[in-house]
Amino acid sequence: MNPSILHAMQVLTADDPRGESSQPVIVVLTRISEPSQHSSKARWTLAFIGPLQEFHQSFIHRMARDFDKGAYLDRFHRSIRGGDFTRTLNRSIERAQSLTANTLRRHGVGAVTWSEEEATATGIKDLPMVVQVPFFMDNRYGFEIKTDEDAQRLLLCTLNLKRLAKQSGKCDPLYTGRPMLEQPARLKAASAH
Repeated sequence: MNPSILHAMQVLTADDPRGESSQPVIVVLTRISEPSQHSSKARWTLAFIGPLQEFHQSFIHRMARDFDKGAYLDRFHRSIRGGDFTRTLNRSIERAQSLTANTLRRHGVGAVTWSEEEATATGIKDLPMVVQVPFFMDNRYGFEIKTDEDAQRLLLCTLNLKRLAKQSGKCDPLYTGRPMLEQPARLKAASAH
């Protein structure tokens, strides 16, 4: 497996949109590329979305272990130990910003989609702003991140999918529910048909 190059990290925080917890929801954005790509080709990804407790108990440890195994390199293509990643993450936490649509768009998150199964499970297929987008052999469903309400909807869908995964016990809820990033233009084109 080729390692990914970690160029940057941004931590965002938000209140739990379900109102189930007084602890914040954490969103971790990472800017990554492949070793053969120029840094200008690096793209932002949603590395983690979930409750603070899951962030501390699972995400940090799993990512540190991945760094120890060489799954990621720093922007200078050097190996990073898990402890170094944790220190970098702690600095990102100190600079955490509130989750807003503007912040997401600034980091390349202009639209998101989920699989048809996930969209059905969360009930978003019936929402007026949700667009069906053809994707290989099936369809994905999603929406543009235009407003802060859209950013909250992103959290709500992800947290609901995590809850369903935890209840079913069939998959690891740590990475469950994260949407695929989509180009807003693809959603606009799909909605025009």
